[in-house]
Amino acid sequence: MRWYKEIFYFAWHFGLRAMWEIAICPRLFKSQARSNGILSFLERVSEERMNELRSKTLKQELGDLSEECNIWVCWLQGEANMPSTIKMCYDSLLRNKGRHKVILITNDNLNDYVSLPEHIISKHDNGIISNPHYSDIIRCYLLWKYGGIWIDAAIFVLNRIEVKKGFFTLRISDVKSFNIKWAIQYMMSEKGFYLFDFLYEYLVEYWRLYNKPIDYLLLDYVFELAYRNNSDIKRIIDEIPLNNTDLHRSRYLFNEKCDENVFQQLIQNNTFLSLTWRFNYDTITKDGALTYYGRLLQEFEDKKNNH
Repeated sequence: MRWYKEIFYFAWHFGLRAMWEIAICPRLFKSQARSNGILSFLERVSEERMNELRSKTLKQELGDLSEECNIWVCWLQGEANMPSTIKMCYDSLLRNKGRHKVILITNDNLNDYVSLPEHIISKHDNGIISNPHYSDIIRCYLLWKYGGIWIDAAIFVLNRIEVKKGFFTLRISDVKSFNIKWAIQYMMSEKGFYLFDFLYEYLVEYWRLYNKPIDYLLLDYVFELAYRNNSDIKRIIDEIPLNNTDLHRSRYLFNEKCDENVFQQLIQNNTFLSLTWRFNYDTITKDGALTYYGRLLQEFEDKKNNH
């Protein structure tokens, strides 16, 4: 988006203060990060929710999850309408689910598990809330109400899923910038953890007030608010060790010529790899060499045949 269009966009949808903090200040003052402007705006969206969050404390430590807890995955269009990449990821999840029950959330069964406010449903039906942002609301509701494991449909599972203590997510780096300390693509939680109550209620309030996301990574920004404003949430997240550090590397690497040593490192050091259905993966390069994606397919077929 061109700078003048961005300025108009924020002024029109979010007001002059948001326009100044998010679209203008970062361009005028190098020390003013765009992310700080977004967080400042989001803190003002629901001061009541923010004050509630600051007052929350854990009465006892979160309990360990059961090896039979639900794994939640969402593809609203249903399994029959999954693109090939998503279907491969879903099959890899089923193969590595262990004793967990995998529940695929679709448009047909959503109401069996989730009760959403009318304005959320209406705005989604009218195209105001996109499927990814609708999915953000759904994941927070499910983890708050039922607990268990959430995994995005575009995550390829390499090894058997293991349960951790009461809250766990993927932590791909020690960098202190936001959304590196967690990955909303994969989270597990004991039911009733107030982090997910806050995230769900905040998103419901946000979409009551606005018709556009302040940023595509809206949930990550709200997660950052929770991290910064509640000491128990910050402690629990900070205690998570580095894991699955190559999670996102695969998304942009997989159309390149495969280096077997690099491939072995990927599958040995990670349980999850992030893919996308938004562009095509090729099994061979233009020069006829096997790609990382092609090599993953080979590995996937070998494990499936030997299962």
